[in-house]
Amino acid sequence: MGPDRVQVAGARGGPRPDRLKVSVGYRAGHKVEAEISYSGPRADRRAALAADVLAARLAGLPVRPRIGVLGVAPPGADEHAECRVRVAALAADPDVLDTVGHEVEALYTNGPAGGGGVRVFTGEVIGVVSTLVARSTVTPSVTILEAGDARPAA
Repeated sequence: MGPDRVQVAGARGGPRPDRLKVSVGYRAGHKVEAEISYSGPRADRRAALAADVLAARLAGLPVRPRIGVLGVAPPGADEHAECRVRVAALAADPDVLDTVGHEVEALYTNGPAGGGGVRVFTGEVIGVVSTLVARSTVTPSVTILEAGDARPAA
């Protein structure tokens, strides 16, 4: 309609809902992400072999790892191939995931030739679940935290 002015037409409201959506974070276990690179001639085949080796070595653990090969091996330019083996897994026990990371690191000396650039990251997983709660059970409040303060201000 003009500067700082809008026209609204046909809007309708309804009663506020009796229930509110709540998203709750919870400790959902631990994760590991581990990778190793292969480059140069037949990098794609060496990376695929490394993935097979990892699948065999991790088969006895109580996790279901996702193992994949990422990268390219350009046709006719084999010397420029770059591939990366990636493993990811979730578990309740972080020690199991440390074993996954160690197996990827072991490919340096016990895997296909030329592996390098290993990266292993383990950390906690925060899961989120959403649900509805009765509005009558919710008490709205605001807590202001001072910069650098880990505890709520009084």
